[in-house]
Amino acid sequence: EAAGAVMVIVTNRQSPTYWGDNAPEPFTMAAPDLYGTANYTHPLIRIPSAMVSYEEGQSLYTLAANGGSVTLVDPLETLHDLTDFSGKGPVDYDMRIKPDVVCPGQDIRSAGSDGSLTSNQCGGFVPGTYSPVMQMSGTSFAAPLCAGSAALVRQYLQEGWHVSGSKDASSGIAAPSAALIKAFMIQSGTKMRVYDALNNLGYLDNLGPVQQYGFGLVNLTSVLHFDGKRKILVRDREEIGTLDLPHHICLRAGPGNGEHLRASLVWTDPEGNPMYN
Repeated sequence: EAAGAVMVIVTNRQSPTYWGDNAPEPFTMAAPDLYGTANYTHPLIRIPSAMVSYEEGQSLYTLAANGGSVTLVDPLETLHDLTDFSGKGPVDYDMRIKPDVVCPGQDIRSAGSDGSLTSNQCGGFVPGTYSPVMQMSGTSFAAPLCAGSAALVRQYLQEGWHVSGSKDASSGIAAPSAALIKAFMIQSGTKMRVYDALNNLGYLDNLGPVQQYGFGLVNLTSVLHFDGKRKILVRDREEIGTLDLPHHICLRAGPGNGEHLRASLVWTDPEGNPMYN
């Protein structure tokens, strides 16, 4: 940075053939966070950094040697790309829109094990052994992230955070319904980039739900508040209409804080046909 750099790119020095099956994957580097403060390792870091694979590094060396240039793009954009193996709707049997939401499932890192009690599984990467950190992709990694998000929503409601942004067990909902948790989950959904029929990557114009990703990528920070600046009105397990009688909820609009009013009417889906996934 002192020399005028706008970004640091780190690459592996040795090719995957040197490491065999234990070739290390690029890992997250220290960088400023979204709010302008530094995270990870050092409070004075003000420029982004990234690690790339050996092959990508060689391509960059060749590009630089030939006088080429590198264009930096917002790395957060790629976090909103729908992976090609993500399950898409509609459901074959009754044409309902699924999925409701999606969660990250591409290149997820977690603890790995070689099944041995004597190997070096508690340390860092050691050549010739299995790394204690593994990286894999699949819906089996996305599902637990969604399930964990739903568990956090349930805890948020049980502990009464939704009333004022502070924990208030006396205002908590002891047993929030699945539909209420689903309401928070779909409200948290953010738009994603998908490929169209011409293989062009871009955001869909409509807000959802869409057959590719439902209401979008789960982002709980958009619905769970802890600062008291938002108001959340919750009605759970209510009968909202019988014998064609209307059900009214009246809201008085104040000056607000610049955010839009959002509302969700959610129910628990009837079970689908077990012959269809």
